[in-house]
Amino acid sequence: MKKKQLIISVGREFGSGGHEIAQGLADHYGLTMYDHDLLKEIAAKKNLNGDELTAYDEVKWNRFLYRTVRGLNSSPEQNVANLQFEYLREKAKAGDSFVVVGRCSETILREYKCLVSIFVGGDKAAFERAEPCLAKMGQRLLHCGPAGSGQQAKLANQVAVAGVMFSVCESLLFAQEAGLDVAQWLELVVPGAAGSTAMGTLGRRLLKTDYAPGFFIDHFIKDLGLCLEECRRLRLVLPGVTLAEEFYRMMQAQGRGRQGTQALIQCLATLSGKEWRKHE
Repeated sequence: MKKKQLIISVGREFGSGGHEIAQGLADHYGLTMYDHDLLKEIAAKKNLNGDELTAYDEVKWNRFLYRTVRGLNSSPEQNVANLQFEYLREKAKAGDSFVVVGRCSETILREYKCLVSIFVGGDKAAFERAEPCLAKMGQRLLHCGPAGSGQQAKLANQVAVAGVMFSVCESLLFAQEAGLDVAQWLELVVPGAAGSTAMGTLGRRLLKTDYAPGFFIDHFIKDLGLCLEECRRLRLVLPGVTLAEEFYRMMQAQGRGRQGTQALIQCLATLSGKEWRKHE
């Protein structure tokens, strides 16, 4: 007897653990889960570059820069989204069962009666009921407020990260150009008031000119764009976030979008005709 088709769509706020919840559902029901790896599967099937597609995954596009003519859009972000929409529709039409995170799946698959939509959010009471389960996924749990607050908390975190990255990179670059033993200086600073987790971890990576991503520049640009959208809505001026987005977009245009955020030091060095060097 053929199993009934089941499609689970998991919407989520930033920082809500939506991916982990979706994976748990997929494991429980024995289903395939689609999230960030969806584009890799599409790329393999269509013989495309998966890394190039991923750079435009779930990124908002500027409607003033692109246009749609007879159903064809010139925005790479929108075209990547359409590739995923088409793939998910094909899977659903073929009778496949699966779990999908985001990708507007609750909308594009709404015609299927087997679709179950879940949005990860909730009020204080809901959080307290789910807390024992959430405790299995992480050690530090915090209810940030009503639905939507999780995303705002994540964006506030990214505002802080933007400032910290300038602090780390500018101070290291200054130490180098001033002729200091940069590795020794870093060990002196990290435990003090100017130190931070980023200074300790990313600073030590920079000593080795290690730009491997803890967080992709491409993804950071997306978050900074969301921060600036919220700033406009709140009538809030944050020059640091605006400057950070401009610098990281510059690096993205130079093909560095898949590097980690600490690669900012290269951009800052170039402004003065300098070069960041290894310090080991």
